[in-house]
Amino acid sequence: MHCSPLVTLLTLVILVEPLFAYQTIAHRGIFHDVKDHNALAENSVNAMYRAEALGLPGVEFDLRLSSDNQVLVFHDMISNRATSTDNYGGRLDAVDVSLNLQPPVAPILVKSRPANSWIGTGLKAFGRNGRIVPADGAHKLETLDSMLSHFKNLNNPNFWLILDIQDPFIFSRAAAAVNAHGLSRTVFLKFFATKAINSKGIKYNGANTCYQYARKNHLSDLQIIPQINDGELHFEGEIAYLNVFNTKLSVREYLQCWADAQKAHSGNGAALMPIVSASVPANNEVAFNTARDTLAWAKSAGRKTMSILPNPDAGRIINTQCTLWTYQSGSVKAARFDESARKAKLAFVEIAKPDYVVLDLMGDLGNRRWIGDFSSYIIYLC
Repeated sequence: MHCSPLVTLLTLVILVEPLFAYQTIAHRGIFHDVKDHNALAENSVNAMYRAEALGLPGVEFDLRLSSDNQVLVFHDMISNRATSTDNYGGRLDAVDVSLNLQPPVAPILVKSRPANSWIGTGLKAFGRNGRIVPADGAHKLETLDSMLSHFKNLNNPNFWLILDIQDPFIFSRAAAAVNAHGLSRTVFLKFFATKAINSKGIKYNGANTCYQYARKNHLSDLQIIPQINDGELHFEGEIAYLNVFNTKLSVREYLQCWADAQKAHSGNGAALMPIVSASVPANNEVAFNTARDTLAWAKSAGRKTMSILPNPDAGRIINTQCTLWTYQSGSVKAARFDESARKAKLAFVEIAKPDYVVLDLMGDLGNRRWIGDFSSYIIYLC
C-alpha cells in the first residue's frame, strides 16, 4: 500500500515533539499552572505579566467586539465559559455541561451587550480536572485600550503582544489603538488573510491595493502578520487560492502584494510584514502543501515564519482515565480534544520549521518555568 508523504510524516511524529529550536509565543498568556492556587485567567493582564516574568518572548491575545463596537480582549463569541456572566451564578463549567452534570444554559453573545457591561467582568480561572478555581477578584475582562496600557507599563522592548484578528472593523480599530499608544515596535497585528479584510468596493491593482488599504485602515508603519488558514482557502484540484480584494489570488500573490507595498512605500504609509503565519488541518494534503509553500515563500522573501500548535484546554478524570477537552467559542459545552488535528499541526511544524510557534503552555510558577511539550503538559491537566 502506498502512503503519501503527509501520512508517513504524521506516523513518525505521533509521539515526538519537534527536535529543532523555535521561539514559543504563549497562547492567551500563561494561565494554567501545575498548582491550582497559581492558576490565572486566559487573556488577562496577569497572564501576560506572568509570561513576561517567565522569560517568554511574547503572548498572543484574542479580540472581540461589544455591541457598541468597542474592542475587548476576549476569545469566545459567548461569555458563559470564561466569565462570571454565565447564566449559572458564575459556576458554569463547560466540561460539566458536556457530561450532563450541569444544564446547557442559554449562551450570552459578547456582541449583544455594550462595553460598559463587560468592563471589569470577572474572568474564570481553571485548575486540574477543568474545575473553576475560586476567584480572588484580580482577573477582569479588559478593553484593548486598557490592555495596551498595561502592556506599555512592562516597558520591555523584547516582549511582544500579538493580537489575533478575524474581523475588518477590529483590524482597523486595533491598529488605531496601537498607534495611539505608540506601540508599533512591540505589538503585532496577526490577521486572517480574508476574514479580517473588508474588500467592499476594492478593485485589485497589485501592490497599490495593499498600500492604500494600509493607509485607510491605520496600518501605516505597523507590523502585520498575515495568517493563512485552511478555512479561508478555496481549492481547484491541487491548487489553493484566496478570494480577497474582489480577486482570486494565490497565497504567494497575496503575500507579494503586502511585500511589494512595503518595498515601494516603506516609511511612507505602508504596513510592515516581518512575519508570515500558516497552519494546517487534519487530512488535507493540498492545504498542508499550501501552508508549507507559504512559509517557504516567507523565508525566501526574508521574513520570519510562525505557526500554531494547540494543546488541550482542560482534562477530566473519567473512569480512572484522563480525558482531554477543548473549549468552544460559540458553545457552553466543551468538546473532546482533536488529537488528529494536533498531530497534523505537529507534522507541519516538524517539516516547515517556523521561527515562532504559538503554543498553549502550562506554568510552574513555584519553579519559575513553563511547560510546553504535550506529554508533560497533559500530566497537570487532570
